[in-house]
Amino acid sequence: VIDSLGYKRMGYFVLPERAWRANFYEPLGKRLKKLYGKYHENEDAIELLDLVKLEIDIYQKYHDYYGYVFFIMQNQKN
Repeated sequence: VIDSLGYKRMGYFVLPERAWRANFYEPLGKRLKKLYGKYHENEDAIELLDLVKLEIDIYQKYHDYYGYVFFIMQNQKN
């Protein structure tokens, strides 16, 4: 895909589980609790918060099966 879009892959790195769990999902989960309380009467907000919680739940359940990779690319079109 990278090549087909006119980029050259220069490198990549996989983010460790700790980066997502300790630095993202755990603080986000704590914040969600406060937001549920703040917006408990707002159906649209609750629907959005439920989607964020679902993402956290999916990561907790399936983190052994997927991860996050960042690719470093160079534009070859210029």
